[in-house]
Amino acid sequence: MRAVGLCVLATVVFLGTLVLRVPLDRVHPWLPDGLQNGLRFVGSVSDGSVLGVRTGGGPLDADWVLQPQALLRGQLGADVDFVLNREIEGASRVSLGLGRVLTVQDLRLAADANALDALVLPGILRFGGGVRLNIERAEIAQSQYGPAVGVVSWSGASVTGQIAVSLGDVRLTLTEVDGGTRADISNSGGEIALSGTATLTTDGAYQTDVVAVPTAAASPNVVFTLQNIAQAESANRFRIRQSGTLADVL
Repeated sequence: MRAVGLCVLATVVFLGTLVLRVPLDRVHPWLPDGLQNGLRFVGSVSDGSVLGVRTGGGPLDADWVLQPQALLRGQLGADVDFVLNREIEGASRVSLGLGRVLTVQDLRLAADANALDALVLPGILRFGGGVRLNIERAEIAQSQYGPAVGVVSWSGASVTGQIAVSLGDVRLTLTEVDGGTRADISNSGGEIALSGTATLTTDGAYQTDVVAVPTAAASPNVVFTLQNIAQAESANRFRIRQSGTLADVL
């Protein structure tokens, strides 16, 4: 048993030394294709930074500290702190494995919803409230959108376009379905009661099906807006359906 323990220790030391000696530019080709262009690495494999990661939410800069234990699973793993779109801060555990599979775990992010103003119909919509992401696990591989599991909450939610609409506290519960992601949508409070789902397949195709019911607090302008953007199913019930691919909107 002592010999086995020494062999394991020697293997860990060997793998650790090997990885720590690898120049950062050697790691670059392992990344999924969609993440390779425009990146700039600083520092070392064990403790470094990457700048200019292109995402649908804007540019991302990240600092990491290596997790040596991930080497035993044939992965590069690290604790990562990041800044998205130059103002949204978060942290996560990230691992890069064979097949260029990027796995994100324990993602925690909190931001003011107005950080979305420049990302979703800029100049047309403004967002209020606070957004929190608590993602247990998500995967990206070769431009494929793997499953995401966790919760997205939006407290004190509001959207202002031609009129302001209060949505109260919105919750999206993310689960894995057929290798993709399903989000169950609900809210409490506000001028519109929401219920429905959104799904995302691994190839980036999405579909939303949400029922919106004006509450007693809703103004006539809110009802008028629903009449123009949604399909009326009854005098006080509207359905919003959309489908497409992430490539069309990112």
